[in-house]
Amino acid sequence: TLENNILVVNDFLQFPSVVTPNGDGINDIFEITNLIEGFAYPVNELSIYNRWGKKVFSVKNITQPSDFWDPSKTDSPDGTYFWHFVGDGYRGPIERNGSVEVLR
Repeated sequence: TLENNILVVNDFLQFPSVVTPNGDGINDIFEITNLIEGFAYPVNELSIYNRWGKKVFSVKNITQPSDFWDPSKTDSPDGTYFWHFVGDGYRGPIERNGSVEVLR
């Protein structure tokens, strides 16, 4: 009998462009799709900045949905925010930047 374990890695990350933290359970947080369930970048860091460049949120090594940015928990008003993500995984390091709009 031969046994082999295979880890399927999905490194196609999707970053939201809009967050609507109104408590309805849909797009309430800045959740990066495939980061947790894809196992691609176990070492990671996410930072969120307001329009003036002040860091409003930062987290390292996201492992569960509650680790993502929730604008309601940081008292962040509606508006445009900028994010910076770095990760290191099975295919090497990545770095991504973008913006997200918070709408209530």
